[in-house]
Amino acid sequence: MSTARDELAAIAQLALATAGDNVSEARASAHNFFACIALASFEGFAPHLPQVVPPAVDVLLAADGGETSVAGGRRAVRTGAQEERVAALEALGAYAAAVGAGFAPHLPAALPAVCSQAQHASPQVRAAIARALGRICRSLGELAGALPESSSDRAAARSMAEAAVHALISIIEARSGDGGSATLRSALQTKEDLIENADFVKLAGQDATNAIQRAGGGRRSEDVESSDGEEVEDDDDDLNDTDGAY
Repeated sequence: MSTARDELAAIAQLALATAGDNVSEARASAHNFFACIALASFEGFAPHLPQVVPPAVDVLLAADGGETSVAGGRRAVRTGAQEERVAALEALGAYAAAVGAGFAPHLPAALPAVCSQAQHASPQVRAAIARALGRICRSLGELAGALPESSSDRAAARSMAEAAVHALISIIEARSGDGGSATLRSALQTKEDLIENADFVKLAGQDATNAIQRAGGGRRSEDVESSDGEEVEDDDDDLNDTDGAY
């Protein structure tokens, strides 16, 4: 890294370590900064993962005030913490995409945290989850390709792949009736990418692959019209819980 980049990194790292709701915007910017650096550095970013992955995971495990209960479901509430959640999801996906199999030590913490957000009331959060799952699952498939079929590590990787498939299906099915949803479009794009990824398909197994192929009733991402303005309005819509299963 250049001297200027090192200085910016130090500032961003300080922002990640700063607690308090009033600095959510600064932390979101820090997540975005490190995501960009990771994608520019590729495997060279791996030594920095222990400093940036845990804060992103912590964001996903904390309450963000972005949901409120209403009759018949939940309602999304736009907050600064919610924007930080989206940034953390995008960052985790970027880290996995950048370092590939080098993300392996962080998968046991990062992937369950990402999957846990699949029923978040915010469509922006769910869209970010779909994108992050696509990147993380490709990293998982790359990792598993080098693992013996009978190893315990491969069994653990398959379990994580199945959990990711379940989370993605739940996003697709929860939005499958909304023809203008950017969330659905992101989830379907991830589905299509993973089905074409031979390493991930082999890892996930036939049952999980069949389940993800059925999700969305045969619709493709290109069939879903762009509706970004509608997606913003959806932040104030109720979300009925729909759990995907296979």
